[in-house]
Amino acid sequence: MFFFIHGWASTPMVWAGLTDRKDCYFYDSSTYPNYQELSKIFIDVADKTDSPHILVGWSLGGMLALQLAFDFPGKIDKLILISSTAKFTADDSYTAGIHPSIVKNLARKINSDSVAAQKNFYKLMFSKQEDHACNEFLDESAEKIVTKNILSLKNGLQYLLDTDLRNLLSSINVQTNIIHGTDDSICPFSAAQYLANHIAESTLSVIQGAGHIPFYTQKEVCKNLIFNM
Repeated sequence: MFFFIHGWASTPMVWAGLTDRKDCYFYDSSTYPNYQELSKIFIDVADKTDSPHILVGWSLGGMLALQLAFDFPGKIDKLILISSTAKFTADDSYTAGIHPSIVKNLARKINSDSVAAQKNFYKLMFSKQEDHACNEFLDESAEKIVTKNILSLKNGLQYLLDTDLRNLLSSINVQTNIIHGTDDSICPFSAAQYLANHIAESTLSVIQGAGHIPFYTQKEVCKNLIFNM
């Protein structure tokens, strides 16, 4: 069973087109990123299936997946982190994040025009060489994944500002595949390197030139990394 957790400013629709496998559960919640609710749903889904349990988390969803792997290692056979991080924002002790002011500025924009703020965020998900894919995404997919839930958006940004999972990494003993683009401007590639250096059973799969959403821009590569490794 593959349990997918999406990132900020999106819905399970962001995974559309990735797979039509029947052994996939795409987490959806009006209270995202409420970890307490997520953990209950994950345990419930996991207890109903006998197959290996594989967690797939993208961006903020990857951070939530890390928490699940720490709290419920016996329920998880494999962890797949896509464009994720142990700590979203940078500080004096951690340089593999973005400046907190970027997140705070995004929160202000959410208050004035949440849809426009999300669409501007989507543009940041693509590297310079992915301009065509960016335009395609904005034209064909953005309206399907944008969320109108202002509280969820704000809670997600607060989570990104507050959460630091670095102290959990050395205790995560689940086989972990880290998938990350070299040109990710939201979760820098150095964040993936940090994860790989601090999770014992981890493998770093590098996607050259990819931005923050490689499962959209390099779908076949990511499908192989998720389902065949």
